[in-house]
Amino acid sequence: MTSEMHYAFLSETELNQIEKDYDIVLWGAGVLGEKTINLLHDDPVCFIDNNPKLQGSTFEGTPVRSPDALGELR
Repeated sequence: MTSEMHYAFLSETELNQIEKDYDIVLWGAGVLGEKTINLLHDDPVCFIDNNPKLQGSTFEGTPVRSPDALGELR
């Protein structure tokens, strides 16, 4: 994984282009996260969610981690 982190709202076309060059981490293991994961060709590294009940579980087969884990992903 690269040491750079980028935050953005992307169109489907932009997302498909970016996922070719970067590992993807999604914020939010909910409805929007589910819709986004369905647009990806590859699985994201993980979901980041601030809900402690979701942290440590999986969502759509992908690990859900705490926002504190962002520093570990660099």
